Amino acid sequence: NHNGMKFYKNFPGGIVCGVVWYVIFGSMQDWSYDYQGCPEITFEVSGNHTKYPNSSQLINYWNENKIAMLSYLEQVKKGLIMGIVKSEIDQFITLSAKITIYENLQIKRIIYTDKNTGIFHVLLYPGNYTFVIQSEGYSILKRENIIVTKRTKILSSPFVFYLK
Repeated sequence: NHNGMKFYKNFPGGIVCGVVWYVIFGSMQDWSYDYQGCPEITFEVSGNHTKYPNSSQLINYWNENKIAMLSYLEQVKKGLIMGIVKSEIDQFITLSAKITIYENLQIKRIIYTDKNTGIFHVLLYPGNYTFVIQSEGYSILKRENIIVTKRTKILSSPFVFYLK
C-alpha cells in the first residue's frame, strides 16, 4: 500500500480496486488478458490525479511508491504456474502446444506455449485444475489435480508435460 494515499478516502489502506474507481470496457488490458493470457496493470502513483508530473517530481513519486511496487511484484508470484511441453520420444524437442485449463469441468483459460521454447506461464486463482495439452502430431495429454493454493508461488521446478 501507499504510505500517503492511505489517507485518501478513495484509497482505503492506500489501495484501490481499479473497477471500483472507474470502468473501462474493451481496453488493451481486456484484450491482452482474454486473447493472450497476459494480465496488464496500471499503477496510479498519485492521489491528486497528476497525470503528467514534472520530471523533477519523478524521484519523489518513485520514493513514495517503491515499497508498494516491490511488494506487488512479490505478490504477483502467487498462483503462477509455469511449465514446458516436450516430446516424449525426444525430450530435447520442445513443442508448440495449446493448453486448455478446466476447473469443475468448465474451461477457465486457454493458453499457448511459446512456439520456440515450449514454455508457458499462467496465473490461476486457488483451485483444483485439469490441464489438457494438445500439439499437432501428438496424442492429447490430460493432467488432473493440479492444485493452486493461496500460498502457491513460482515453482522451483516447473511442470514438464511429455506428449507421445
